[in-house]
Amino acid sequence: MGKIRRVRTKRHIEAVKNKTSEDNSNTTEFLPNESNLPALFPVNNLFELAQENAKIDDATDVAQESGKINTEEKLTAKKDKRKLRHEKFLKKLHTSKTVEESCKATKKRQKTVITGDLNPLTQALLDIDKLPVIKPNKKKRRNTKKQNKSTSSERKRLNAQMSDMERFQQVLRHPSFKSNPLLTIDEHVRNVIKNQTDS
Repeated sequence: MGKIRRVRTKRHIEAVKNKTSEDNSNTTEFLPNESNLPALFPVNNLFELAQENAKIDDATDVAQESGKINTEEKLTAKKDKRKLRHEKFLKKLHTSKTVEESCKATKKRQKTVITGDLNPLTQALLDIDKLPVIKPNKKKRRNTKKQNKSTSSERKRLNAQMSDMERFQQVLRHPSFKSNPLLTIDEHVRNVIKNQTDS
């Protein structure tokens, strides 16, 4: 059986020490609670705490004698509390572990540097180029003005994509790009910037 712990209460406040002075004429008499100092003894409800403690003691004594305290209820509450603490602990571990894993992944990504191996990229682009181009079906719409605007923007976009694909194929076929692709791209970018600054 566990201990019954009681809250210790102070019955009296420590006495205030006054300096004795020869001049009693300067001292004024205060009624209780008129001064800023605390009262030496509690005035109201002197025995209230003692009565409450007696009630609690009587209740625990009666319960212990009659065996009304269910040990199973205490154990289940204890087990539930233990489970809750364990679940909270596991959540903390899980969150800290995910944070550590994300930090490790970001460090790995920062360490990887783009290399000059462009073969997988070129193979993927060639495979995409071999795919058949699906032309959008022409559907009749009631509003011809909206249709003209949307089809013209779609046509412009498709034409731009086709011209970009043709330009990229020409770049891939170029001998200087085949020999040293990074140097060729660097030189092209410099020329474009130079042309833009001149004009």
